[in-house]
Amino acid sequence: MLGAFEAAHGLVGGGWSPGRQALVGAIRVLTIGLYFLIAVVGLSPELPEKLGIEMDPLAVEAVLVTAMIVLGANFVWLSFFKEAARAEGGRPG
Repeated sequence: MLGAFEAAHGLVGGGWSPGRQALVGAIRVLTIGLYFLIAVVGLSPELPEKLGIEMDPLAVEAVLVTAMIVLGANFVWLSFFKEAARAEGGRPG
């Protein structure tokens, strides 16, 4: 749950350029949603079956964690891209 709190805290600040602020905010909101879904499936393992998802609850959580990792990789890519533009003396963002 620490990651969910970190993502929520990141929504408040940021220091991103205005063009990227919306994208970064969307990634963080999606991350918080994924943390929430993982917690719900963990607390109620019968939920995927009730929703008609024919997967083991652990497999559902694995898919959600994989989606979170992909979002995290995209977030890191945005971070490096921003820093590279600043390092080259270009316009940040």
